[in-house]
Amino acid sequence: MLLKLIRNTCAQSTFHCLLVENDPIKGEKPLAKITEFADTPMLELFYPLSVTLSGINLRGQPVPWRWKKNETKLAVENYLRQILNSGEEILLEITHPEPDLPGYPYVNHNAYARGEIICLMLKANDGDSDADD
Repeated sequence: MLLKLIRNTCAQSTFHCLLVENDPIKGEKPLAKITEFADTPMLELFYPLSVTLSGINLRGQPVPWRWKKNETKLAVENYLRQILNSGEEILLEITHPEPDLPGYPYVNHNAYARGEIICLMLKANDGDSDADD
């Protein structure tokens, strides 16, 4: 399972985020709105996620998130526990709505896919070569 923490906006000292379940068949399903401190933000990477009795953990550390409602937090934690108990791994991607990456949006650099002509015909002259002299 892939979860995304999308940092939508940054206020004075917090990121306003949306936690989304990314399902390749059904599409993205929003789970909760979360705020994260901007003073010590997590790197925008993929992290393995675990859920213990104390809450959601990334790399053995509790997540530094503030939830809008405690009921939402408990519901999301229970849902993630069910997925982990089924044997499926959960990865969390921390990102922005449009990542600040070179070449974003993705450009296909494959000339075959773009339908470009990738080779030219070269004509060889049989008898006009001066190199044999």
